[in-house]
Amino acid sequence: MAQLAGLMAAALALWAVPDGQGWLAAASAAVVVMAWIVLGFGLGALVPRAVAAPAVLIGCFAWMTFTASANTTWPRHLTGMQVSASNLTDIVSTEAFVAPIALTGALALAVILVGSRQQPGKILVTASAGLAVAGTLVAYTIVRDWGPGAPMVARTGTTVCSLESPTVCLPKEYSTLAEPAHTAAGKVLPRLESVGIHAPSRLLMTSRETPVSGETWRFHPSHGTGPEAMEIAVALSAAPAGDVPFCSESYQGTPDVVHAWLLLTAGIGAETVSNTTAPEAAVAAARVRLRPAAQQLDWFNSTWTSLKECQTPPALPGSAS
Repeated sequence: MAQLAGLMAAALALWAVPDGQGWLAAASAAVVVMAWIVLGFGLGALVPRAVAAPAVLIGCFAWMTFTASANTTWPRHLTGMQVSASNLTDIVSTEAFVAPIALTGALALAVILVGSRQQPGKILVTASAGLAVAGTLVAYTIVRDWGPGAPMVARTGTTVCSLESPTVCLPKEYSTLAEPAHTAAGKVLPRLESVGIHAPSRLLMTSRETPVSGETWRFHPSHGTGPEAMEIAVALSAAPAGDVPFCSESYQGTPDVVHAWLLLTAGIGAETVSNTTAPEAAVAAARVRLRPAAQQLDWFNSTWTSLKECQTPPALPGSAS
């Protein structure tokens, strides 16, 4: 009832209902709750209630909480308490909701199967045990290789495109940002073109996992920001931070100087650039800006390629090798 009340409150507040993925998440939570009720009832039928009630309470609490802090990460994905959250460009994979359903659902069905007879025979007990084991194995097979977070997949089918030169494509929830983004692009892109960066035909807010062509820039604006913040978002789309993979703990490459250079080139003030990236990055980027445009572009292209390929970035123009 509490989950239903929460779902109704969210629907009224947002004036929307869950989509397919949202209903799957709600179903997963409902199955887990009902399964624990069945397991508790089954245990209460086998042992005194004075023992069953605290045992189920403590067991449920331990299962739901201790797994979240354990060094072994896969059990936390079987509790039904999602440790990852969907966003506008990526959603939690379907398997993350199926795994806890498979585990708790199978255990609950096993209890119901045994409890369907006052004196269950060996065949019924064996079938019940087999069902519980099968559900456990299915759930374990799904999550055994997962890390702390559940896998994410690209969100599709919700993008709204509008305007031209460039076309701005945003999730439907951000569609009102299309006009401010287009205005910002009209200021920023000509400045970037002045140093040789080819302007995109489309700004697309999308998952990092979604392949894009050279004519499309990944674009990640934020709600509730002013014109300068939108200009920053457009400029950084030329080299989105999400395109830089994690290389290793010892890797020294960072996109800060590239981002600072893009912002300075786009006409963003030095103080804002320093606050957005890092003071030392802003100083280094200012030195790059003193070089001829062609040399700046060569440095940008080679540095960005090195960062994406986990190679050592080249030296700043004019610095000692």
